[in-house]
Amino acid sequence: MANQPSFGIVLPHFGPHCNRDFIVDTAKQAETLGFDSVWARDHLYVPPENKEHGGIVEQRFAEAMQVLSHLAAVTDDLTLATGSLNPHRHPLKLSQCIGSLEYLSTGDVLCAIGAGTFKGEFDAVDLPFDERGRLVEENLEILRRTFREENVDYEGDHFAFENVTIDPRPGDSVPLWYGGLSPFAVRRAVEYADGWYPGRMTLEKLDQRLEQLHSLEAEHDRSLDLGYLSIYSVAPETDEAISHLNTEELVHDVNTILRTDHSSLDDIEGSYIAGDPETCIEQIQALVDRGFDHIVLDMRNSFDELESMMELTADEVLPAFR
Repeated sequence: MANQPSFGIVLPHFGPHCNRDFIVDTAKQAETLGFDSVWARDHLYVPPENKEHGGIVEQRFAEAMQVLSHLAAVTDDLTLATGSLNPHRHPLKLSQCIGSLEYLSTGDVLCAIGAGTFKGEFDAVDLPFDERGRLVEENLEILRRTFREENVDYEGDHFAFENVTIDPRPGDSVPLWYGGLSPFAVRRAVEYADGWYPGRMTLEKLDQRLEQLHSLEAEHDRSLDLGYLSIYSVAPETDEAISHLNTEELVHDVNTILRTDHSSLDDIEGSYIAGDPETCIEQIQALVDRGFDHIVLDMRNSFDELESMMELTADEVLPAFR
């Protein structure tokens, strides 16, 4: 196979299933079963108006960098990834956290960062929600420079400092990805990052964004890594897999994100991977054919079935791509 994708798992570090043993056991199982990466999402807190997100009530949210640092001590070869961090930390502190995680981990580290979606998070830390696009651009600029350079001077719209050296420095060993779905996200990925990390998009909308991406890549003489985050459910029978999805919330989320008016799962093909193993293979292949070489499986609607779904995926889905 010309393009062999890597596979990651979103960790159960948020919502009612969040507990230390489950997080650690999931990471260890992922490594044992042959998955390539584990991913931590990011919220400072979930504002009351956003409590239900993706069909789950996210009242508990273990901090992403802390979760990955803990897993660095109990895993060997997994890539530890953020997907995606919100720009509510000071970028110098974030640079130190990522550099330290890479220094302490025996596996790889990947950092995806996005602009965020919850206004309340930004209000709580006195950051301008309406300027979050520029905030994340400055984060990426500062991370890039402090990963590589000593005695960094920087002056931006939101952050300014002189003669700062962050050590340990990961250099180029930590890829910086941009997580987002909009045309602005595609532009930022090409101009500021090493990869683009969308998710929950219809294939029609995804193809539009990929056309934009490839045009910008040619314009800037760049070639980005492509990762895709997908709501995922697998079972021996397709009907059983679909039953684990919160279909109403999934359709609602896609409509909210893409500003569409879809009414069924059939309308939002591409925004999820669900079915028996053969069906999941076909849906993943559609992404691989579009150039995505990192597939991240998000089983937030099925955390009760996470262990069995990971085993079935390792036994009957992953071998099709290896």
